[in-house]
Amino acid sequence: MSLPLREKFLAETVGRSWSDVKEVKWHDPESISKDLLSMEDHCKYKFVAHTEGNSYSGRLKYLQNCRSVTIAHTMDWIQHHQHLMRSFGPEQNYVEVHRNFSDLDEKMNYLISHSREAEKIADNSVRTFRERYLTPAAEACYWRKLIRAWASVSFEPKRWDSTGQLRGVSFEDYILERRLEWQPY
Repeated sequence: MSLPLREKFLAETVGRSWSDVKEVKWHDPESISKDLLSMEDHCKYKFVAHTEGNSYSGRLKYLQNCRSVTIAHTMDWIQHHQHLMRSFGPEQNYVEVHRNFSDLDEKMNYLISHSREAEKIADNSVRTFRERYLTPAAEACYWRKLIRAWASVSFEPKRWDSTGQLRGVSFEDYILERRLEWQPY
């Protein structure tokens, strides 16, 4: 696997009564067909895990759309909605574990024996993410604001060069040109 963080996560889940964690072996078609879960299948679990790999992992926002308790290690990579994540208090919407997962078993056993608390965490996650900040409208608003803010501090590109020639091509022309070059296998 060669992803130490995920290897440690797998090692901490082996033989645990609460665990159904499996490694997907991407070069093994049988593993892919047997072990790879759709997001819909992930959402059938009461607890879902988020782990980073070599870098940022893009699946967190999808896990947060489940009515599940998201378990995540202390993260190195920041996401645009991370400031909304609460690991304690009345608005808790996920459970944070140590980056080395040394407290994972303890926290899972606590959540299992305190199912009302776990349910509240899952409900808070839905309320915060699925119903508010990660809706398609909220995401579009975020990107629109980001692009406008970037434009306010960025330079205005010149459309014409000094000889009066148009610089570059329109996006539509570029895509059309690439589509005509593309040949299916």
